[in-house]
Amino acid sequence: MSHKFSEKFLTCKVPHKLLEIACHDTQLSVQESALNVLKTLCKHEKIKKVLKDIEAVEKLSNITFFTPSNTDLTSSNSSSIAASHICRSIIYQLKL
Repeated sequence: MSHKFSEKFLTCKVPHKLLEIACHDTQLSVQESALNVLKTLCKHEKIKKVLKDIEAVEKLSNITFFTPSNTDLTSSNSSSIAASHICRSIIYQLKL
């Protein structure tokens, strides 16, 4: 990510918004997508610092993964487990 691009990400508060979506969206697929982007962004030190500053570890530690009630429970549980794994990976990266 170029310097100019990462600065624009920070100016637009993209990490803040992604964290909000990851923690509070009612659709598991949306939560999982936001988590995947956050995981990728954690590779950039400035963004990683911002996530630490906005207490992402604490917020992600308290996350609740919403599972749709009208879908196949096996697929829903599988997605929830995947999202939980991504979440733990982000927390690990932020603690480094």
